[in-house]
Amino acid sequence: MLICAVALAAACGAAATTHSPGLTATSGPTPRPPDMPLETPPAATAAAATVPVVVPDAIPVAIFESVLAEAARLSGDPADEIATVRAEPAVWPDGSLGCPRPDEMYTQALVDGYWVVLEADGVPYDFRVRSDGTFKLCPQSESTDPDGPY
Repeated sequence: MLICAVALAAACGAAATTHSPGLTATSGPTPRPPDMPLETPPAATAAAATVPVVVPDAIPVAIFESVLAEAARLSGDPADEIATVRAEPAVWPDGSLGCPRPDEMYTQALVDGYWVVLEADGVPYDFRVRSDGTFKLCPQSESTDPDGPY
């Protein structure tokens, strides 16, 4: 019986140290999928010419980067010069995402998403975003919920 116990312990120890084929050890952190929130901003490197953009924790990285790219395109400013005024999850009251346009119809259901307001050269860019990443720019004159989504 003692021999069986020693053999079993040795087998368990060996099983714990075996590696699955195709898996290799890495020295860095595991890469995140693009739709997962970034917990900490990436470290700046000495070779970087610009300051890295800090992605808010509440917004998936890919969504925030696409909205930021659109604000940079609209403003003509580099992304690292655009300020984040608001970036938070939101539940919109309907398909208009709190930004209805006259004579348009919208789904009458709650819509999960995000509210991202960026500012470039003093000009606000109010983006209403669905959880799938599609977004629209809401002109201040068309916003119907100045206090935010409920």
